[in-house]
Amino acid sequence: AVVSTQSGHYGRVITSSNHSSQKYFQYYDYSNKNVHKFVNELSTSLSSEPPNNFSEFFSTFNVQLEKACKLDQPKSSKRTVKNNPWITQGLITSIDKKHELYSEWKKAEKRKCLSC
Repeated sequence: AVVSTQSGHYGRVITSSNHSSQKYFQYYDYSNKNVHKFVNELSTSLSSEPPNNFSEFFSTFNVQLEKACKLDQPKSSKRTVKNNPWITQGLITSIDKKHELYSEWKKAEKRKCLSC
């Protein structure tokens, strides 16, 4: 298996491939909500304890980034920025919601048929 790591605007992504399939794992979510939370927490942290040097700043930066943007459980997907640059986090959220609503509708339809 070949493993490579990519990072960028859409988060850190690790790809693992073999001859049959590829899986992509996303460990960070840089949504607007999470970035806003990160900026606020970093600002508060730097105001209360200003760093004495760059190492302290970098450490504080990383701690706040981990708290605000790291996913509790990595996401696995075949959708990647490289393969599908038009698939944004907003579209993925909408697609997931559509699937959720469809599942609920199918369950309601089955209950309706059972009560007939």
